[in-house]
Amino acid sequence: MEWFTPSDSTCVRRAGYDLTRRELHVVFETGREYVYRSVPPTVFRHMREIDVAGQSVGQFVNWVIKPVFRDYREVDDNQG
Repeated sequence: MEWFTPSDSTCVRRAGYDLTRRELHVVFETGREYVYRSVPPTVFRHMREIDVAGQSVGQFVNWVIKPVFRDYREVDDNQG
């Protein structure tokens, strides 16, 4: 899995992408982690480009990820 930490996000702590499973992992500053399924790799690449350009990764998540990729689950750290 490939991870990156947004340079200046007050919302997203880090994001990762599992190419084999086509899953986008988003860890928010609250510590909650969500896994979005069936996400094309171009979306993760675009998320990184947004960050490099100095734009808001949190806004990208709210405007692109959440409304489009509705097949998701929250990671439960308490699972063994």
